[in-house]
Amino acid sequence: MVLIMLCILIISSIYDIVNKHIIPLMIPAIGITIRIIELTVYEPLKMPEMCMMGVLIFIILLFISYFGNLGGADCLIGGMCGLYIGEPALLGMVFAFALSIPYTLQMKINDNEKEYAFIPYIFIGMAISLIISMKKGIIIW
Repeated sequence: MVLIMLCILIISSIYDIVNKHIIPLMIPAIGITIRIIELTVYEPLKMPEMCMMGVLIFIILLFISYFGNLGGADCLIGGMCGLYIGEPALLGMVFAFALSIPYTLQMKINDNEKEYAFIPYIFIGMAISLIISMKKGIIIW
């Protein structure tokens, strides 16, 4: 089911880049719904942990969006990633923010502060986090 998360991240990244940062909220809603159904049916014992991680990441991103340039879809996508992979999603978000620093610094230096597509950074951060988790032997699939 992690493949569903990656597919949704790719689709959301394309929408974020092409449609000038307008992402239909139906995309993360579909991903969240699929994961909650899967947790309910196949992994009910993991449901509290995964839901807690999803809500935690969503709240952290919502707090950041209050003071920064993140949008609501970015928060929902981050929460969806927490639902799908749990704790490694926190590491993925750290990578996403670390990867976006050079671009935001360039915008600050050039006095060109504008909105930018953050979901591609989330996608890359989650991919790196998944690779690290697989190397450590954490079974996510």
